[in-house]
Parts: sequence; C-alpha cells; structure tokens
Amino acid sequence: QVLNGHSHWIHSVAVFPAGDKVITGSEDGTAIVWDVDSGRQLQVLNGHSELPVTSVAVFPAGDKAITGSSDKTSIIWNLE
Repeated sequence: QVLNGHSHWIHSVAVFPAGDKVITGSEDGTAIVWDVDSGRQLQVLNGHSELPVTSVAVFPAGDKAITGSSDKTSIIWNLE
C-alpha cells in the first residue's frame, strides 16, 4: 500500500494500537492519519507553523496523537 499525500519528505511514522491506521509526520508541516486497508487520508493535522513535523506518536487508546515539530512545539490532537 502506497500512501500519497505529503508534499515533502516524511520524517516519522507510527502505527495505531489496533493496527488499522497509521500516522505520518512530514517536512511539509503536516501529519496525516491514514486508513491502512484503503490508503485513504482520514485526517490532516495542521498547526505547526509550516515547519517540519519531526515526530509522531499515538496514545494507547488510539483517540489522540502527539506531534513534535521544528517550530519547538508539541501538539496533542484529538482524533476523529
């Protein structure tokens, strides 16, 4: 399965606990939540001042993710 959607390099990837989704963090300043089976984008996370998202992690319940960026911030996201 190829996941297309970022406009720049991908720095980090994390798998959700259930294994049905992944999240990617990119040089383009976004993180994207993907459906593993279809490769479809489920949610695009914007908020890091257009600087690279360098790290991503998913909370154990799968309802939140955290991203770290070169803008010197981390954001906790409530996921759909």
